[in-house]
Amino acid sequence: MIIETSKDILYIVLAFSVLWLTIFISWLLYYFISIIRSVNRVVSGLSKTLEKVEEAVKVVKEKIEHSASYFVVAAEALKEVVKYVIEKRQESGEAKKKKKEGAD
Repeated sequence: MIIETSKDILYIVLAFSVLWLTIFISWLLYYFISIIRSVNRVVSGLSKTLEKVEEAVKVVKEKIEHSASYFVVAAEALKEVVKYVIEKRQESGEAKKKKKEGAD
């Protein structure tokens, strides 16, 4: 390889410039792909976490719905018990009044 003219030097310099440009672009591409991979891992982890949160919210919602249905049944039962107690008190109050009237 004999350098005869300045044109030969130009071609050698251009060849090295293209070589370094290629190395730089490859290095840049490697880090870009590495960053994209990291972002993908983060998004994947976030997605799994959101799925777990969604499942937990779903379970809590179902428990609340079931509790609400039991609450309605319990409220109706309590209403009937209170109604029964009030009726018994009224009956016993009427019986006491009759005894007092009969004793007088």
